Amino acid sequence: MTVLEVCVRSPGWSSGGEETNSVFTVPVCGNRSGEPGHGTVFASSAQTQGRRWNLDHVVDPYNDVMALYYAKGTGYYAQNSKIDDSVPYIRGGYLNRVDYGLGAGQVLTTAGPAGQVK
Repeated sequence: MTVLEVCVRSPGWSSGGEETNSVFTVPVCGNRSGEPGHGTVFASSAQTQGRRWNLDHVVDPYNDVMALYYAKGTGYYAQNSKIDDSVPYIRGGYLNRVDYGLGAGQVLTTAGPAGQVK
């Protein structure tokens, strides 16, 4: 599991569960050996990495949780000048929903939030 996968999934997440979409990503090419996204050939060097990190959940002193969910906007660009084979990236997004009144560690296991803002 990558750092990006951990950061878009609320505590208690399991396969097939809802993701917060709180990390916006873009392909990045590493320019030095050993860096993520660095390959022996530039054309194969891109690796998807986090570009913008948004708040995905908050736990208050009373162990009440607020979970934040985002809608993502996808853009495309011509990686390696290949116009006919465009590569997607997350160009931006917006806060889509806030669930509140959840218990800590039970964000995805409770029957439903006490309240919801859309």
